[in-house]
Amino acid sequence: MDPDQFQPQAPARSPRVAEYAEEAARLSRAVLEQWSPQRVRYGPHQNQMLDIFSGDGKSGLRPALVFFHGGAWSAGYLWWSSFMAPGIEKIGGILVTPTYRLGPEYRFPTPLEDVAQAIAWVWNNAGDIGVDRQRIFVGGHSAGGHLSTLATLKPGTLSREGAPDDLVRGCFALSSSFNLHYPNPAPGSGEERTYKTLLARAEDDRIASPIEYLSRDCPPMHMACGARDFERIIRTNHEMADALAARNIEASLEIWENMDHFDTHLALADPRHHWYQEIGAAFARNT
Repeated sequence: MDPDQFQPQAPARSPRVAEYAEEAARLSRAVLEQWSPQRVRYGPHQNQMLDIFSGDGKSGLRPALVFFHGGAWSAGYLWWSSFMAPGIEKIGGILVTPTYRLGPEYRFPTPLEDVAQAIAWVWNNAGDIGVDRQRIFVGGHSAGGHLSTLATLKPGTLSREGAPDDLVRGCFALSSSFNLHYPNPAPGSGEERTYKTLLARAEDDRIASPIEYLSRDCPPMHMACGARDFERIIRTNHEMADALAARNIEASLEIWENMDHFDTHLALADPRHHWYQEIGAAFARNT
């Protein structure tokens, strides 16, 4: 867990963010004392890296969850999600945790292209890493959930990286944004930060919004956020759920009581968390 190997990052923007980052690292450090993931470069940049948690080396091909960390598109490390490996192994899967280039140095569409490239790498190398390419799922926390959902839904995003656009069998987005169109964002708000950190042009806000790309071909969408999450996150999750329901697309939305934006992810350190049962059920349905 050496930050010097990766793109330099600014200090945490708030005490709560710093607390989350410290706790995620602590939880993951405990897992990494028992696990030795395979680290792979999927591109030449120092942040184009992913870890593969294959567990106890079971034979045969297994489903995979490719899960991307959050960090408001400007922070985060691939080990922020390492603590999820026991939960995914318990349901018979392989966890892949990539990182990607970060803003404001790298703005949209660069982070999206990296996320798509990482997903495509897993598909193209599935047999070599023990993954069933017919059972690849994606997800992420916060910015990672936004980017992985956008890569799945935006036509041509995966095929430009040499993989089928329909390879993803389901999305699991946690405390994520699905609509980045924020007219007149308040100064200093998270909405304004989206324009200053992620988007190179304000007019790209709709292009970068997963909700703009819904169709009957969408894979099942599983969303969750905290009851004490950021208001914009709760709002966009309900908006996305309503839009999916209107199109008869399989989807679920859970609001986790007494949790804020960061608690939702840290809760997955418990391999018994019920969301792993949902992921496991999705794995089984696609057998």
